[in-house]
Amino acid sequence: YSLVRLALPFSGKNYFTDKSQDYFLLLYIYLEYFENLINDEGVDVAIVGPLFTSLNNSLVPIIAAVCDNHGILFRTVSKPAIRVKIDDDNSLSSKILNDIYMRKKLKGLNIKEIERTEHAIKSYINFKHSREFSHLIYKRRYLLKSNIPSVRIKKFIKFLNIKNLVKNLYLNRNYNKNYDYKNKPFFILLLNKDGNYRTNFISPYYINPISIIKNIALSLPPTHSLVVKDHPHYSSLGRVKKIVEQCDLLPNVIYIDKNIDTFDIINYADIVFSVASVTGFEALFLYKHVIVFGGNPYFFGAYDAPIIKIENWEQLPFIIERCINTEPNRMDILAYIYSFYKFTTSMVLPIDEDDWSNYNIWNANEKIMFKNAATLLGRCIKK
Repeated sequence: YSLVRLALPFSGKNYFTDKSQDYFLLLYIYLEYFENLINDEGVDVAIVGPLFTSLNNSLVPIIAAVCDNHGILFRTVSKPAIRVKIDDDNSLSSKILNDIYMRKKLKGLNIKEIERTEHAIKSYINFKHSREFSHLIYKRRYLLKSNIPSVRIKKFIKFLNIKNLVKNLYLNRNYNKNYDYKNKPFFILLLNKDGNYRTNFISPYYINPISIIKNIALSLPPTHSLVVKDHPHYSSLGRVKKIVEQCDLLPNVIYIDKNIDTFDIINYADIVFSVASVTGFEALFLYKHVIVFGGNPYFFGAYDAPIIKIENWEQLPFIIERCINTEPNRMDILAYIYSFYKFTTSMVLPIDEDDWSNYNIWNANEKIMFKNAATLLGRCIKK
């Protein structure tokens, strides 16, 4: 193979929302561009990256669709759970990961594999609970920490943005401050940011958070409540208001502070609902029942996994009842997490020195990350 590096001449901002006025025109422009690009360049494999760019981009499913139409191999480089991962399709799932999981599910893990996986799980949970991660995800203290003056100025302006201040003031007044999630039975719904392409393209029938909240509330047993936690980086005040107002109308639904530690509250939940977020996968680290939406959900794809896929709302009451009455299959979950670590590689250490418990990303080497990603790509691409 020869490599052609391409910088696109337009932004990947997600214009494909329910408010988009030029949906079909934009879709035509983008489809035509990528069709011509593939025909002109004679592309054999399309790799979407780089490693430090978010794949939360509406161009990803368009490129994937064009590649699929032309029989071209499509791969993305992602970093779920702070690991370098190569994905097969728009859902960011992987057949190789699934193949490892199916073998281990059938044959079981040996004692060393179990111990290594459990140690990795413990290390990742400690990392998620760390002060550094909290600063990173909630942008506390490190607001101005950057060696690039323009980045510091941009972050400072964003921090002072009037809309952000108004949103925070509204939420501080309206989220439920009294709900004792440590002592009451509940399920939790983890929302995506509005405008997230994943909900538009991967789970299109489960795009409306109001509808999801209503349907889960209708399916709840009288013993449990639904806790709704917004994304730490939500953007639209109008969307937040609608969600808060809907939660207030439902007696068994509670909207909580988005700044509550996600892993902490998941630890107390009996079921975790996830639409298109890696947190659905991370909930398995706490051995939870995870319910996702659609037949080809984010991260898990169409493959087998120790989660439950909802494709019909009428199934939900029965699924919830089954989850309440049965414990999650711990060995299946361990096999899946083992398979994830086995297939992915570190962002910190060279690929041949991979330590599953090392999450010291603050001193990570950029060259190592890209070299690891390149090695994994080489294994996942066959001419």
